[in-house]
Amino acid sequence: MIREKMPSMKNAGGNNPLRDRYALAQHHSPVVIYDVSKSGKNKFFVWLGKLTFLGVIALLMSMAIVWALHRPNSTNSAAARIPALTNPAGNSSTAPELAPAPPTVQAPASGIGGPTVMNVASWGVTGSGANVSWSTNQPSTTALTYGTTSGLEQVTPTQKTLAISHGVSLTGLRGGTKYYFVAQSANANGIITYSSTYSFTTVVTTPPTISGIVVTPAANNHARISWATSVPANSYVQYGPTEVYGSWSKKTELTTHPQSELDWVRSGVVHYHLVSTDALGNQAVSPDYKFVEP
Repeated sequence: MIREKMPSMKNAGGNNPLRDRYALAQHHSPVVIYDVSKSGKNKFFVWLGKLTFLGVIALLMSMAIVWALHRPNSTNSAAARIPALTNPAGNSSTAPELAPAPPTVQAPASGIGGPTVMNVASWGVTGSGANVSWSTNQPSTTALTYGTTSGLEQVTPTQKTLAISHGVSLTGLRGGTKYYFVAQSANANGIITYSSTYSFTTVVTTPPTISGIVVTPAANNHARISWATSVPANSYVQYGPTEVYGSWSKKTELTTHPQSELDWVRSGVVHYHLVSTDALGNQAVSPDYKFVEP
């Protein structure tokens, strides 16, 4: 600290009155010369000096705090201002930054997809035709692709009326043939939906063939007739003295080698024909034959 040099002014007694009246302020800068006589004016200057020093200190501290909070480094980031967390093990860790919220996905409007094809069925199958039906969960058109292979060579005309119940009748089919088909429907937006591939087999309409007829007459008004059929069939014989017949044998079970016993056969010329019907109802009738009963 620098002590200000006092002027040398001595009185008649050898004392320096200025030294007794002035002293150097020892406590804070700036240096203030104050009057030790404790007059009101000197006390004001002492108070003003102290206040000025404290104000400068407060200003510097405020500037330091503002600079620390706004300096461009990681300590000013949101993560740095998040308080440390303590896990159950006692270790502290900084809370992780929050992930951005996922985007909002709007659900599609009802009915925007294609119709659902369900309850597909084939019925009324004959030797030359069949019916196919199905349903959809949306009003839709009606069409059917079909064929004798999985390639589906043909397609029916599209029924453009929108409906949830659908049906197609197929005609001109071949008997005893397997057909594949796929139902298809399009909704009002033109979106087409296809079913899985299904199949049906048409009824065989060809009657069985009859061959190998053997007749064994007997002298006691009894005879036996046997023959062969191309497929298992129920068979019987109609017989009599004329082509009107009038009598018939018992019907056999399904077999490819039927044999019928004829009872009460009159002696002389006997007319007969053979009748064989397969499991599908296809019936074969032989021409009129004759044998002589002794």
